Amino acid sequence: VLVSLVCEGTGTRRNIYANQPYNDTIRVELREDGGRIQVPAAMLPPELRGGEDGWYELRDFSRSDIAYRARVRVNFINSAKVEIDRVSGALRIDGGQSGFTGMCRAVEGREPLF
Repeated sequence: VLVSLVCEGTGTRRNIYANQPYNDTIRVELREDGGRIQVPAAMLPPELRGGEDGWYELRDFSRSDIAYRARVRVNFINSAKVEIDRVSGALRIDGGQSGFTGMCRAVEGREPLF
């Protein structure tokens, strides 16, 4: 793993009745050639969830001096665009019917804080 991130933010899940706001904290692990992400549970369709232990692979991954960009496929039908600004730490996930924005910070390893 090149870098592990913890991202705190807010999102909106849209349905036919109303927009439902939510807060969440997610993790992202980035490698040279890709990575994986924990998609906010509120963004996931309840009956068609994929992933492995809550983690989803980042696909179509690209890295520039200013941003990481990828797509995450949450099931065989739906995918979302992911962008992480490398300068500000801002994260944006756009899933069409739902979205999430947050701020990321790098964390060292997987050791517990307490």
